[in-house]
Amino acid sequence: MLMSIEGKLVSKHLLCHWHVKEMLIEELKLGLDGWRKLNRDTQLSVIINN
Repeated sequence: MLMSIEGKLVSKHLLCHWHVKEMLIEELKLGLDGWRKLNRDTQLSVIINN
């Protein structure tokens, strides 16, 4: 009985952890894309201004 409850808790914990990890990865990807876009826009404005 206790084992099955612990198993469920562990799997639930792992699922939560995995979900958080997935979200972090997505945020990192979005962050990198945003950073690249920002860099590109900055480079363009530098080129245009010079």
